[in-house]
Amino acid sequence: MQINCNKYQKGEPFPCDKSLMLLCGTDGNTYGNKCLLCKEKLMRNPSLGVKHKGSCDIEGTRLDCTKYNPQVFCTLQYDPHCGSDGYTYGNECDYCRAQNSNPTLTLLFKGECFVDKD
Repeated sequence: MQINCNKYQKGEPFPCDKSLMLLCGTDGNTYGNKCLLCKEKLMRNPSLGVKHKGSCDIEGTRLDCTKYNPQVFCTLQYDPHCGSDGYTYGNECDYCRAQNSNPTLTLLFKGECFVDKD
């Protein structure tokens, strides 16, 4: 997924704020926010894009879901988890219920799964 960095100009001052909105770059590195990713894209890596929202370091892992047994009630608190099945689960509890019933399911990242609209 490409990212629009048009508001940033190469060769000009590039102040990035400290807001935290993790993005996993297509280079496998996690960037703190869009500005930091755009800085890397403009300064060193023109082909850099966004692989997904969230950190790169949890891709393809299985969570320890032992605390979520079938009798546990999942809250409605929204904290999205993207599963390897392409489905966005509402929170860790929802994801763990699915993982407990599907031994091949892994967590791609914490955040909403991207939907390709092309």
